[in-house]
Amino acid sequence: MASEQWFAAVPGLALTSQTVLLLLVYLAGLLLLAVLFGAFAARVGLPRVMGELLVGVVLGPSVLGLLPSGATEWLPQHRPSQLAALEAVGQVGILLLVALVAAELDLVVLRRHGRASIVVAALGVLLPFTLGVGSSFLLPGSFRGSGTSAPTFALFLGTALSVSAIPVIAKILCDMGLHRCRSGQMIIVAAVFSDVVGWLLLSVLTAATAGGSAVTGILAALGALLGTIAVALTFGRWAVPRILRSSGRSSEQRTAVIVILVLACAAATQALHLEAVLGAFLCGALVADAELPAAALDGLRTVVLSVLAPLFFALAGLRVDLTLLGRPSVLVAGVGVLAVAVGGKVLGAYLGGRLARLSHPESLVLGIGLNARGVIEIIIATIGVNLHILTDASYTVIVLVAITTSLMTPPLLRPVISRLDGSGDLGRAAEAVASSGRRRAVRTRPAGRPGVRSAAWTGTRRRRVRGACPGGRPRPGGAVR
Repeated sequence: MASEQWFAAVPGLALTSQTVLLLLVYLAGLLLLAVLFGAFAARVGLPRVMGELLVGVVLGPSVLGLLPSGATEWLPQHRPSQLAALEAVGQVGILLLVALVAAELDLVVLRRHGRASIVVAALGVLLPFTLGVGSSFLLPGSFRGSGTSAPTFALFLGTALSVSAIPVIAKILCDMGLHRCRSGQMIIVAAVFSDVVGWLLLSVLTAATAGGSAVTGILAALGALLGTIAVALTFGRWAVPRILRSSGRSSEQRTAVIVILVLACAAATQALHLEAVLGAFLCGALVADAELPAAALDGLRTVVLSVLAPLFFALAGLRVDLTLLGRPSVLVAGVGVLAVAVGGKVLGAYLGGRLARLSHPESLVLGIGLNARGVIEIIIATIGVNLHILTDASYTVIVLVAITTSLMTPPLLRPVISRLDGSGDLGRAAEAVASSGRRRAVRTRPAGRPGVRSAAWTGTRRRRVRGACPGGRPRPGGAVR
């Protein structure tokens, strides 16, 4: 092969036919299993990401890893070169997924409920962050990566516990019929603000760990962060819409331009020692501000949600080692971290709602709704492993927190909403929940004000909610994982 000869001439590279064969087999096999497990999860009413993660859990040390070593040599985690190539594909996928989530936010809704939602998001981030930092000093030393200081691990754990998952939350609200009421809209907006704060904290922490002294690293990170935001709000808001308009009407060409912009912005923030996902998120927000036609993201959405994202989550599951929960110290620590995550988020958002002069029931709905961590916390945990801040034990605990909080949100929301009276906005929310209990999917076109686009994955096949979530004009929606 010509490529074989070319790479053979480059020191450190050896692209043999066997390497290519194994890579293609792993890609096809992981994607096939992710699709099958994701479809099964959707069939039983769970987010597809849960099934995709389960692929890695089964292939990893939790299940097949228990077999004798000779029987598992064919798995990708035992072949470093193929695993590195697979993870590179997964990293591109997660950058595009984060950008897609940001691009499908409706900035009109952010402005409409901005003030109250900022208060809710602020306390919903501050309390779990503070509790996470404090509780980190009670965890076993085996939870910290080698060479990681206790303060660095504490800040990272606080950041991981403070985020919310916009995609998972949007799907839950649409499935329960809460996407058109004020509470549902405020949950979405507060989740956006909390995730923005989470990415900013993560970027500062990443840059600080790359610096010299702690003070110098933090100051340099803050300077780079403020400079990045300033460039995005000035030059970015001016340049991105013009670049997208000049890309022509071809959907293929526009998709390519969006991907180029996302990767370029991610590379820029990575070069500044800020996390690459921050650049992807900011680029997605600039694409949303450009007000493209509703179908402009369809091509990107299909590739990311059908191919790249499932591969990433299947690979993320490979690191989950459930056998570690057999150790009493890890199990107790995991239960404690879960309690801190749930209690901090629910109580923090509830107090924020009360400070914003919302009623007790509505504040409680906000607290429970923001509790789902989902894919965002999994992404952050993956970054922690790559930075050697987390170990296998702490990574497993954080991923289990993400899964558990996502699964527990609907059953906790339903009884709270059902106890509300039949008047006002919350009364309509209670009626929506009661109605959603009699059907498996949202099949109507919600009419109303613009909002965040979404698609519900329910039943045996994909059913797209063609409208805004919360309550918007009819438009094609983005799949929510």
